[in-house]
This record gives sequence, C-alpha cells and structure tokens, in this order.
Amino acid sequence: MLIAVVCALALGHDAGTQPLDLCGLRILLACSGIVLSGFAARLIVIACGGNTTPISGGWVRGMHQLHLGLWIALAVFLVFIVDWITVVRTNWGLGQSVLIDELLILAPLVAPWVLSWAILYDLDSRSRLRGSFLAEVKARLRFAWLNLQLVLGIGIVPVLIVCLVGDVAALVNPDLLEGKSALAVFALPMLFLMAAYPGILRRLWKTEPLSDLPLRSRLTQFADDHKIGIGKLLVWNTGGRVANALVTGLVPCVRTVLFTDRLLELLSDEEVEAALAHEMGHIAKFHLPLRLVALALPMMACSLLSAVFSMLNPGDGGAMLVDTVSPDAGVWCLVAGTLIYMWLGLGWYSRQLEHEADLWACIHMRARSGEPATGVYLRALGKLTDGATKRGWLHPSFEERLTFLGRALVDDGSVARFSRRLRAFAWIGSVVTVLGLASILLGI
Repeated sequence: MLIAVVCALALGHDAGTQPLDLCGLRILLACSGIVLSGFAARLIVIACGGNTTPISGGWVRGMHQLHLGLWIALAVFLVFIVDWITVVRTNWGLGQSVLIDELLILAPLVAPWVLSWAILYDLDSRSRLRGSFLAEVKARLRFAWLNLQLVLGIGIVPVLIVCLVGDVAALVNPDLLEGKSALAVFALPMLFLMAAYPGILRRLWKTEPLSDLPLRSRLTQFADDHKIGIGKLLVWNTGGRVANALVTGLVPCVRTVLFTDRLLELLSDEEVEAALAHEMGHIAKFHLPLRLVALALPMMACSLLSAVFSMLNPGDGGAMLVDTVSPDAGVWCLVAGTLIYMWLGLGWYSRQLEHEADLWACIHMRARSGEPATGVYLRALGKLTDGATKRGWLHPSFEERLTFLGRALVDDGSVARFSRRLRAFAWIGSVVTVLGLASILLGI
C-alpha cells in the first residue's frame, strides 16, 4: 500500500511545461537507481548469510526496512530531483498519451523491486534447494512475479485504472477534468473498483475455488448463520510462501474471501473457520469502508483546509499558506504529511481494526471440539503469525493481540473505552471526508 501511495503522489504531481536540460543524464540516474537497488538487495543477502543459514529474528526485518527506506529515498529523488515526470511528459512529449506516460513514470519505481525480489529469492525459506542454472533463473522470475502480482493487485492496477479514465476524459474534452466535472469523472472508476475489485484480484492472482467440499460447506454455513453475505471462497496459490486470509469487496454478491495455500496446509478445519471469523469481523464492523475513509482522509483534509483558507483569505484565490512561501512547498508538505500519516496514523488505526476483528471472532465463534473458542482462535493465530513478537505496519504482534484479547474478554470497561476511541476516529474521519467532498463539489 505504501508503494501505491507514493505512486499515486508521483502520478498526481504536475510536470513542468518546459523541457529539461541534461535529459540523458537524468535517464542515466534513473537507471542507476535500479541497479543500486539490486546491489543493496545483494548486500542484504550477504549480510543475512545467503541461503546457507536459517533466517529469523529482527536482523532480517531490519535489513528489509533499510531496503524499503532506500527505495523511498530513490522515489523522492526520481520525482523531485531528477524530475522524472517532466522528462516523460514534456521532454518525450507523452503528456497527452493514454496511460503510456503513467507506465513509464512507474517503471523506475517498480523495476528496483522486481530486481530486488529476484535477488532476495535467496532468503526465501522455500527456495533453498538448488537446480540447474536455467531452473534457478525460472524460480527467481516466478518469485519476483509472485511479489509483483501482490503489488499490482493491491495498489498499482487500481491507480492505473483511475489514470486511464482521466486520460480518456482529457482526450474527449479537457474541460471534463476541471471543477466539479472532474469529481464525477474520477468517481466512475472508483465506483467500478468498489464492485469489480474482487474480480480484478482473482485474475491478477493465481486463485481457484475452494475444492474441499466439507470445509466449504462448514464455512458457508458459518457465514449464513451470522447473516454475512460472501460471494466466493477462493484459494490463492502462492507456492506455499504466504500464510494469510483476506476479504475484499464492498458488495455482498461479489465479496470474496481468499485463503492462501499455505494457510490451508497449516490449519485444521476448525482453525480455518477461526480465520474466516476474523475476516467476517472486518465485514460486520464495516472495516472495509472505514479503511477507504482512512485512505482518503489526507486528500479530503487538504481540500477542507484549502476551502477554509480560501474563505478566510478570499483575495488569495484559495491558495494554501505554504504555496505563498514556495511554489513547490505545497507539494512537499502534502508528500511529507501523507507519508507521516500513512506510517503513523493509518498504521495505528489498522492495528486497532485488527484487534476489533479478533474480538468479534472470539465472541461469535463456536468451537466444536470441546476446546474454548478463544483457544482455537489463538492457536490458529499463533500458527499464522509464527508467534511474532514485533508488530507490523498494519498488524499488531501476536503478543499484543494475546494481551488485548485477554483483557477484553474479562473487562467490559476496557472494551467500551476501546470501542469509543474507534467510533470517535470513524466519526471524525467521516465528517472530514464529507466536508472535503462538499468543498470540491461546491468549488470552494
């Protein structure tokens, strides 16, 4: 998702109107960034002992975070220093093309990851066995493609669909991208994605229907008992590398729950039902639309602040205060503020939603083996997280989840306080989003 955000910011940054000097040097710098990213990935493999030692602990996570930090620095360098967007859209004259400019803008941002994945293949626990040179090359490409599919499905393809509609609208009538009509133009692909996103994932990722009929019947019955509509139950084939489940789709008839092949290998039927219960918790608590609100919050807040500043200073034409300091100050502040919000604000909020889904699952599960439902759920969670002691960006650690559930299931007061915090954030985010949309519609 972080990649998607940075890509969206880059694609939304206006290109300069005048061709840049030293275009060849700028292209060389962009290519050098791709090579340096691969070199950094190779150093990570060497630092972690290659494929000859067990990989575990915080050392590898720290190396991956360092690699991510280097990529973010590369993205900022390409967008704002090299001014890669102006090179593509102005120097190469592709500003009016349909999707070609967006693809070329994304190329030096995505290519470093593809190269790095092919190199980081050595750290994959399922890639230790060596074959012929050709077989290893194919395995590395498959590993890179698997990771690229994940990024394409989660962020890049939706961004490109929105850009495609904008490019076509600009060709038909450039005025469509001005004022209120622009909101209507971009609302169309957003509505399309809300309905079609599960189908897009099914085609991008290697999925197939859940073929275990007894398990399928059990899961379907569990969803029906709680009156939660689920259109499809699918298996996502990851080559045994990913153990996870996810739900996608706001519309019940197309809503899809995906279980990875590794998850089905690790969990019993009762534990798979626990994983489904967690995903159903996201649905029952309206986490899917709330995540959309949380994602849109920076843009809507910026629109609202711009409207407020415009009303307080009508002579400035609606310019933000930072724009009066420097023409690029607004862009820099938007990028910095969005990244900080995504890392801290969205990360915190997503972890709270995971806690709420955990609690819903434990309350509504029915254990059939005689073991308490909470015990079944925690056992499944422990297998999927491998007892991780460190939190992720969007997910709490296993210890944090265990502590939260242990307190919530015996202390109603803590649950009430937790629920109030989430409701307050949801209301504030929703109000800001509605007011931001209203300011766009009213042209303030």
